[in-house]
Amino acid sequence: MKRALVLVATMGACLVMGCPAALVAQTTVQPEARGQTMPVPHSGDAADDPAVWIHPQEPGLSLILGTDKEGGLHSYNMDGSAHQLVSDGSKPNNVDVLYGFKLDGRTLDLAVASVRASNTKGVKVWAIDAATRQLSDVTDGTGIRVLDGKDPMGVCGYRSALTGRFFFL
Repeated sequence: MKRALVLVATMGACLVMGCPAALVAQTTVQPEARGQTMPVPHSGDAADDPAVWIHPQEPGLSLILGTDKEGGLHSYNMDGSAHQLVSDGSKPNNVDVLYGFKLDGRTLDLAVASVRASNTKGVKVWAIDAATRQLSDVTDGTGIRVLDGKDPMGVCGYRSALTGRFFFL
């Protein structure tokens, strides 16, 4: 992992500083999958754009968050085995993680997903409990309406380094 990061940093520095193209072209990183998650229950183009929540103390307890565009939000253990299914039927399209969000006097991590089910169309938010590794719906079974009720097709979370405020697109 450290070697891959060094190679990426070297390539970036070369691109910025104008290293010869031959040097940049010689440095190729080919990541290799070491496992996979259990498949989602729906077939076709159902599984989409996962995110990884990194456990704050024990990286091996991190979770892979994956969407089933015809079902719900799935969480998987790092070995790919199923961990939890939440909001089955909400039809999440994309998911991202926001770390260190203050909610009801607590600081926690959030999973945010665009959802397309007719009764929850918009964005849903789940708190991630680091102790139990369970996700719980903080949108009370509904969705946050976005795009004047049109189908949201993706989501990306962001925390401003300048203001500390959280955003999702």
